[in-house]
Amino acid sequence: MRTTIMAVGLSVLLVFSFTSVSGDSGTNAADRDLTEFYGECIENKISSCDGKGGMWDSRSENLRRGARLAILKASFYSTNKEKLVKEMLARGVEAKPYKVNHYLNKRFYESLSASYPPDITLSLTTTGRKHANISN
Repeated sequence: MRTTIMAVGLSVLLVFSFTSVSGDSGTNAADRDLTEFYGECIENKISSCDGKGGMWDSRSENLRRGARLAILKASFYSTNKEKLVKEMLARGVEAKPYKVNHYLNKRFYESLSASYPPDITLSLTTTGRKHANISN
């Protein structure tokens, strides 16, 4: 009985000794946690896109088109990672992977449509028979 009480007391003491007593408010700690979560989600997205980008030399036109899009996404996410994390913190995006992925995809397609004319964007994002005529 005495050893059980000592074990519980020691574990409680260890838990409190490892917690931060630095005077940070809970908001700062929560922001740091969210920043890490958002960063991990973006890294997972980049990793996924890099894997899909490996299909760029496939014999299938649809797979090559998907790979080109994945390469553009990976480039966008890695280039704008810090900016995207700050935006998600400011907008209060929930810490749920599907909500973060939705926001990241939305921002990617917004930047894509702002960067390219509509006919090229259509060619990059569809898997149908429409192709952009870039040789004007």
